[in-house]
Amino acid sequence: MRFGLKLFRVILVALLVTFLYYGAHCPFPARDDLVQETAKGSETIYFWYTREELSDVIGSAAVSFGQENGVRVIPVLAAENEYPEQLYAASVSGERCPDAYLLPSNLLEKAYLAGMAVDLASVTGTDPLASQEEADNGTASLTCPEALLNAGTYEGKLLMRPLSFDTTVLVYRTEDPVRWAHQAAVSELTAIDMDIADGITDESVAAQIAEMILTEEDLDPQVLADKEAEYLAGAVPATIPDLLQFAGTYDVPAGTEGILEWDVNDILYNYWFLGGVIDLCGPCGDDRGSVRVNNIHGVECLETYQNLREFFSIDSEQISYESCVEDFLAGKYVFTVGSTDILQRLQAAKDAGTLGFDYGFALLPDISDTYESKALCIVDGVVVNGYSEHGELAERFAEYLTTECADMLYERCGIVPADRTVTVRHPELEIFFRQAEKSIALPKLMETQSFWLELEAAFTSVWDGEDPAQTLDTLQEKLESGSRLPAEG
Repeated sequence: MRFGLKLFRVILVALLVTFLYYGAHCPFPARDDLVQETAKGSETIYFWYTREELSDVIGSAAVSFGQENGVRVIPVLAAENEYPEQLYAASVSGERCPDAYLLPSNLLEKAYLAGMAVDLASVTGTDPLASQEEADNGTASLTCPEALLNAGTYEGKLLMRPLSFDTTVLVYRTEDPVRWAHQAAVSELTAIDMDIADGITDESVAAQIAEMILTEEDLDPQVLADKEAEYLAGAVPATIPDLLQFAGTYDVPAGTEGILEWDVNDILYNYWFLGGVIDLCGPCGDDRGSVRVNNIHGVECLETYQNLREFFSIDSEQISYESCVEDFLAGKYVFTVGSTDILQRLQAAKDAGTLGFDYGFALLPDISDTYESKALCIVDGVVVNGYSEHGELAERFAEYLTTECADMLYERCGIVPADRTVTVRHPELEIFFRQAEKSIALPKLMETQSFWLELEAAFTSVWDGEDPAQTLDTLQEKLESGSRLPAEG
């Protein structure tokens, strides 16, 4: 899994203790007064981050932005397990104060309540997502999906410019839908009414019917081609029932071990089964009055998830995302569920000549015609620190990094930027932006942080046979117990 979930698992306890301690013992200035005027003359700002793989991009951005604006931008690479402590300590001491910093969206509430995140509109007095012309006439041009903007929003304020995101899509071998469409077309065109045939006892009549049975060689090529096209149009599953239809009728080629394999233990690759039917703090992940996990729709979707074990025998104790990717690259499965990193993995295998097939991407299938799937989206972005004395300059660098450096982010690091204009030069990323439109980011409420570990464990237990209704009941109770979240009902 990528940075967002990894980071908050590592630093969750430390972050809660640090921010809550300082919040109780240190006087904070009012949040609206935290942003200060940009100092005149030559300025120096510090940009903090923890993702070492971003060093090349951030370093290049710091140099080019500094040269263009006559300022200095100094990147600071911090340790992940000490990140929140270092951010806060540097902010209150003023020594190498992080004027702007990288943060996963689920930690925004903590940062905001600690005075370390400000409304970006208050920094410049204009919509930070509007071009100059659009700012003049009051309209904004959004260059990333709404779900990513929601990830950066808390209590109606945009606190974070989305920099990058990760989500999951369906990955498949392109030859298999074609093969399946051919098999289905031949099967339909050569079929006979078996109910009639089974009722015939006269041997001479039965012999006549046998002579009438068509083989593929008997079919008119154009009729076959038309029927193949008809099946191919719906060959890539749009729903779970479509997937099961494919799995139940496809004669896989030699060397293929199964139809679908995915990591049933990791919430990033499982959440789409529940994402469309449960409510975790509303679209922006900050609404305490909008938390509903246990409902009949969720139970039905989890039952669908559990029933898939009958078709795809995946051992939760043996599976991992890495093993799924390796099996897919080896051509063992028709489909898998992959995150954005699989783009680079597939391209590397293709360049090395070890990939024996062409591949494609599709949106994750809906659970049914009734229940839409909704993937999880991990969003990292740039926050302007309320303690910074150079807020306007920090916001300008945040804008520069998240827009002007979007191509560089993908080309050098393989990380998908939040700025959708990158798809002009890299159309292969479009499917991930389309999926992001059908996704939801992690909620920001402090009391929901550990819930994701509980939900991840719940998926695994349901896969292994636990009752879906009881599992959701327990999850709802854990959400409500000892928190400020309202009880269901």
